[in-house]
Amino acid sequence: MVVDSLADIVAFKAVCLQRSLALQWLMRRRGVDAILHYGIEISAKLKAHVWVNSNGDPLIGAPQNETFTEVTRFPQSPSTYLRKPTG
Repeated sequence: MVVDSLADIVAFKAVCLQRSLALQWLMRRRGVDAILHYGIEISAKLKAHVWVNSNGDPLIGAPQNETFTEVTRFPQSPSTYLRKPTG
Protein backbone atom coordinates (compact mmCIF):
# COMPACT_ATOMS: atom_id res chain seq x y z
CA MET A 1 0.00 0.00 0.00
CA VAL A 2 1.30 3.44 -0.92
CA VAL A 3 0.85 4.83 2.60
CA ASP A 4 3.00 2.06 4.10
CA SER A 5 5.67 2.54 1.42
CA LEU A 6 5.88 6.27 2.05
CA ALA A 7 5.85 5.79 5.82
CA ASP A 8 9.01 3.73 5.52
CA ILE A 9 10.97 6.60 3.95
CA VAL A 10 9.88 9.64 5.98
CA ALA A 11 12.27 11.16 8.50
CA PHE A 12 10.14 10.09 11.49
CA LYS A 13 8.59 6.83 12.60
CA ALA A 14 5.08 6.82 11.14
CA VAL A 15 2.88 4.66 13.34
CA CYS A 16 -0.77 3.69 12.98
CA LEU A 17 -2.05 7.21 13.72
CA GLN A 18 -0.07 8.95 10.98
CA ARG A 19 -0.65 6.14 8.48
CA SER A 20 -4.40 6.03 9.14
CA LEU A 21 -4.83 9.80 8.94
CA ALA A 22 -2.98 9.88 5.62
CA LEU A 23 -4.98 7.01 4.14
CA GLN A 24 -8.32 8.37 5.29
CA TRP A 25 -7.51 11.79 3.82
CA LEU A 26 -6.48 10.23 0.47
CA MET A 27 -9.57 8.01 0.26
CA ARG A 28 -12.11 10.67 1.25
CA ARG A 29 -10.52 13.18 -1.10
CA ARG A 30 -11.35 10.74 -3.89
CA GLY A 31 -14.95 10.38 -2.72
CA VAL A 32 -14.57 7.05 -0.89
CA ASP A 33 -16.19 6.67 2.54
CA ALA A 34 -13.28 5.87 4.84
CA ILE A 35 -13.87 5.72 8.58
CA LEU A 36 -11.05 6.38 11.05
CA HIS A 37 -11.44 4.21 14.18
CA TYR A 38 -9.73 4.90 17.50
CA GLY A 39 -9.42 1.99 19.92
CA ILE A 40 -7.84 1.01 23.21
CA GLU A 41 -6.71 -2.22 24.80
CA ILE A 42 -6.33 -2.51 28.53
CA SER A 43 -3.96 -5.27 29.59
CA ALA A 44 -0.86 -4.83 31.74
CA LYS A 45 -0.78 -1.31 30.35
CA LEU A 46 -3.03 0.88 28.23
CA LYS A 47 -2.47 0.57 24.49
CA ALA A 48 -4.03 2.57 21.67
CA HIS A 49 -4.50 1.82 17.98
CA VAL A 50 -6.01 3.57 14.96
CA TRP A 51 -7.32 1.88 11.82
CA VAL A 52 -9.33 2.69 8.70
CA ASN A 53 -12.32 0.81 7.27
CA SER A 54 -14.30 1.38 4.11
CA ASN A 55 -17.61 -0.41 3.55
CA GLY A 56 -16.80 -2.62 6.55
CA ASP A 57 -13.48 -3.78 5.10
CA PRO A 58 -10.21 -2.93 6.89
CA LEU A 59 -7.86 -0.87 4.72
CA ILE A 60 -5.03 -0.32 7.18
CA GLY A 61 -4.40 -1.32 10.79
CA ALA A 62 -5.68 -4.88 10.58
CA PRO A 63 -5.51 -7.49 12.03
CA GLN A 64 -4.26 -5.69 15.15
CA ASN A 65 -7.59 -3.88 15.42
CA GLU A 66 -9.35 -7.11 16.45
CA THR A 67 -7.88 -6.92 19.97
CA PHE A 68 -8.85 -3.28 20.53
CA THR A 69 -12.15 -1.85 21.73
CA GLU A 70 -13.31 1.07 19.61
CA VAL A 71 -13.85 4.23 21.66
CA THR A 72 -14.73 6.61 18.81
CA ARG A 73 -14.64 7.05 15.05
CA PHE A 74 -14.43 9.89 12.57
CA PRO A 75 -16.64 10.75 10.95
CA GLN A 76 -19.42 9.36 13.11
CA SER A 77 -21.42 8.30 10.06
CA PRO A 78 -20.42 7.57 6.47
CA SER A 79 -20.60 10.41 3.95
CA THR A 80 -20.15 13.08 6.61
CA TYR A 81 -17.63 15.65 5.41
CA LEU A 82 -17.11 13.67 2.22
CA ARG A 83 -15.49 15.76 -0.47
CA LYS A 84 -17.02 15.18 -3.88
CA PRO A 85 -14.41 14.63 -6.58
CA THR A 86 -14.16 17.31 -9.24
CA GLY A 87 -13.63 16.84 -12.92
